[in-house]
Order: sequence, then structure tokens, then C-alpha cells
Amino acid sequence: MKPLSLKQKAQAQILKDFRIKRGMTLKAAAAKLGCSTTLISQIENFKEYPPTGDRLTMFLKTYKMGIEYFDQLSNKLAKEAAETSKIDEKAIDLLRKLPTRQQKIISQLIMELSGIKTDG
Repeated sequence: MKPLSLKQKAQAQILKDFRIKRGMTLKAAAAKLGCSTTLISQIENFKEYPPTGDRLTMFLKTYKMGIEYFDQLSNKLAKEAAETSKIDEKAIDLLRKLPTRQQKIISQLIMELSGIKTDG
């Protein structure tokens, strides 16, 4: 399987968010959609492509979401993800240009602010 595009990831995240907003468990969604909980989980965790065509229509009806709104939202999220990715790449490039000691200090600070435990 090829990696998912940013738009496909956005679509999968939207489907997960709307399932949860509708108060549906994986089991309830699977029963309504006629598929396995595993498939829904794989889609929501980016391990399977999001549905298209008739299957997408079924998901959207089940989650009470219009196709136009779904398309607008997925395009917006994909665009935001692309912009964030560009910013992240620029930050990493800048970090690499610093002396090693400063790289380590900044990396530790970022991890601490992100809640990631460090050994040092």
C-alpha cells in the first residue's frame, strides 16, 4: 500500500471525528455500515485508504454529513497540513545549521514542551 496523501489522511481523520461526535462506537458504526470494526479502525488510523464512491456515501449518510461539506473540510485540512509540513521542514533546516550543543538544547526543550520524557 502506498502512503496516504495529506488529503486522504484528512478524510480519514474527519470520518473518525464525525463518528465520535455522533456518539458511535466502532462496533455500532460497523453494524450500520456492514463492515468490520477492523476496517473502520484501519481507515481511522491511516492503515487503509479512506472509502470512495458508494462506500464513502454510506459513511457520510451514517455519520450525517454532506459530501460538499466533507470535501470542503478535507481540502482545508489537507492544505493546513501541507503548510504546517513546510514550516516544520524549515524549522528542521534551521536547527541543523546550529552548532551541535545548541541543537541538543533546543531539541530537549521541544521534547519537554511536547511532554516527551528525556533521559537527560
